Amino acid sequence: MLVGLRDRLIRNRTELANAIRGYAAEYGLIAARGVRKIEPLLERIAADKNYRI
Repeated sequence: MLVGLRDRLIRNRTELANAIRGYAAEYGLIAARGVRKIEPLLERIAADKNYRI
């Protein structure tokens, strides 16, 4: 049961990270793949007032 729950949580986290990267790419902000690359992308978005997602 715990393994299944962990797998589902990881799948949801990956899905969310991919969605964020996809929406950012529509505005010209490109980030490398991987969950660890999402936080710097979010910081870039927050710092630039031209890009409000």
